Amino acid sequence: MTAKQNDRRKFDIELVERLIILDERQQTVLKHLEKINGTIADYSVTKEKINNVCKDIDSINVDLDTNIKPKLTKFEIKLYTIAAIVGLITGGIGSGIGAAIVRFGLGG
Repeated sequence: MTAKQNDRRKFDIELVERLIILDERQQTVLKHLEKINGTIADYSVTKEKINNVCKDIDSINVDLDTNIKPKLTKFEIKLYTIAAIVGLITGGIGSGIGAAIVRFGLGG
């Protein structure tokens, strides 16, 4: 083999190696593009699912406002009423004990 043929053979080998690298990179790019395309294709389905979830949340909010909030308000009123009655009773007992202490001179 002559020097020119050797140089040509080295060039051919380098060219084939570079073509192999380019092919591998092209395959990687194609895989990424397929993933992106799948994601784009799934976008409308995913968006529809999210919209359905948002509708469900809105209906839950309306249900809470119409059904549970009035019941909680009534419960709060009853709770405050019971607290006021207990306060009056304990205050009355405390006042009675205080009056008894003053009246009978038990206060030291």
